[in-house]
Amino acid sequence: MNEVKKPLLVAREELLQAVTNDITSSGLPLIIVLPLMESLVRGLNEALATQYSNEKAQYEAALNEKKEDLDGKDN
Repeated sequence: MNEVKKPLLVAREELLQAVTNDITSSGLPLIIVLPLMESLVRGLNEALATQYSNEKAQYEAALNEKKEDLDGKDN
């Protein structure tokens, strides 16, 4: 059976609503919420940078492997 994947924009909107609802229902004042969100954003930026580095290294390794394969076939 084929799995139906949720579109990214639908998932994004659901996440936004869930976070908004959690913040609203927490009852915490914004002076507490804002530093928490800033910390979350810093962590997400670090994770994104790591993911980018990993994906770039994998891509470059795949390109090098393909180049080596092509070079090996030429000989």
